[in-house]
Amino acid sequence: MLRTSPLFLARSAFVLLVAWACYELAGFLHSVDQGSLPLVVGGIIAVSALVASIVGFAFCALAGSALAYVGVDPVEAVRTMLLCSTGIQLYAVWRIRHAIRWSPLWPMLAAGALMVPVGVWLLLHVDAAAYGVGLGAFLSNPLALAPIAIFVLYMTRFQIIPEERALEARFGAEFAAYKGRVRRWI
Repeated sequence: MLRTSPLFLARSAFVLLVAWACYELAGFLHSVDQGSLPLVVGGIIAVSALVASIVGFAFCALAGSALAYVGVDPVEAVRTMLLCSTGIQLYAVWRIRHAIRWSPLWPMLAAGALMVPVGVWLLLHVDAAAYGVGLGAFLSNPLALAPIAIFVLYMTRFQIIPEERALEARFGAEFAAYKGRVRRWI
């Protein structure tokens, strides 16, 4: 049975409007020159913010894919998304500030402010396998360690050992000396 409630009709009209706007934007994007790129980026940000305000998430997923589609430099796209999503979140907090109980939040805010730089440093300086093992241990889930173990075994058997054989055949004693000084998994 076809639904005819006013809310359903309004939502259907909105979906059709968004679909039409996407179709028109796709046609506009293929004829974009560099002069109108700021207009396109502004439209992408506006549509992504609108959808994120309706569903409550996915601003960066929508904006990132659309900005990549139009060829915006990835560093600039990330900067734009970071600035806009931070603004959206600050606006949301400002709107509900009267309902927030701040006293229980201060320890979490302080811990986040202290640990975010530590987390960024870890992502930049810690080996990915060690990071995965640590995350698995932190989550106390032995199954989280299984993909890492499979990866290490696979890479050792099918990538590293054949590569070492080829390098030893090509460089001989020089590679054997190097192999004695350097660990297999740096």
